[in-house]
Amino acid sequence: MDGVVFAKTVFGVDELQQRQMRLHPRLRTLLVMVDGKQTASQLVKTLSAAGVTEEHLQQLQDAGLIQPVQVPPPAPVSKPVSASLLTVLPDEVPKDESSRLMSLYRIYGEVIRESFGSRANAYLKKLDKAARIGDYIALGNEIITALNQSMRVEQAVAFKTCVKPYLR
Repeated sequence: MDGVVFAKTVFGVDELQQRQMRLHPRLRTLLVMVDGKQTASQLVKTLSAAGVTEEHLQQLQDAGLIQPVQVPPPAPVSKPVSASLLTVLPDEVPKDESSRLMSLYRIYGEVIRESFGSRANAYLKKLDKAARIGDYIALGNEIITALNQSMRVEQAVAFKTCVKPYLR
């Protein structure tokens, strides 16, 4: 169970709210801590002082309160945004605004899907609402901030370099 990541099932969330199964305090504490981000070994290590073991994770899984989730491998920190995005020369930037907006939509969508995984939906909704250059600038600033906060500075710089010619 070392690299396995668990998330609460619908039943697990329901149990936390309604307390129908009357879980042992250790199991309840573990269930509260399961967040779909930490590995099983991290959870056990964090809660070892409370007496939590891998057996407790197995009990929660057997009860249908948690389930293993597929976690995409972490993106390398130095990985730039896709190379195809970085090959745009200023001469290739469309002159008319509607073509620039379509190009920005494609670039932003690709970067969002590559970079944010499960959090992409919120950014994609904002992208769908973007109708003018100002909207793309605001969304671009949010994306750059999020990339910087998640320690992907190179991706943020590459993204900014890529879209800057389109935003003029």
